[in-house]
Amino acid sequence: MDWEISLTIISLSFFLLTLFVAFFILQVLKTARNIEAILEMINGKLPGILSDIKEVTGNLTASSVMLKAGIEGLTTALGRVRQITSMVDTAIRPGIETPVLSLLKNAGAIRKGIQIFLKTLGKKG
Repeated sequence: MDWEISLTIISLSFFLLTLFVAFFILQVLKTARNIEAILEMINGKLPGILSDIKEVTGNLTASSVMLKAGIEGLTTALGRVRQITSMVDTAIRPGIETPVLSLLKNAGAIRKGIQIFLKTLGKKG
């Protein structure tokens, strides 16, 4: 009797294990079919995505080349402006500094003279 019960338990265990393995294999096959469908969809859309990426890369390259050329032109123009302003500054500064400095010195002397005059006038009156 013990042999029969043991054999029945082992048979049931083996049967349950077989069922579990069968369901597991079915699930793996179902997942593999789903993965295959997803891969086919991705492979169908991938060439379009790659061509879009190539187009964007080409546009970025062209934009960077145009930007670099524009910056180089702007740098050249700013260098010319700097040279012109330096030449104008060199030509005009001596003509402006001397009269302005002498005017400031004269204005200071005139102010002192007026202060002394007013101080003297105030003492007499």
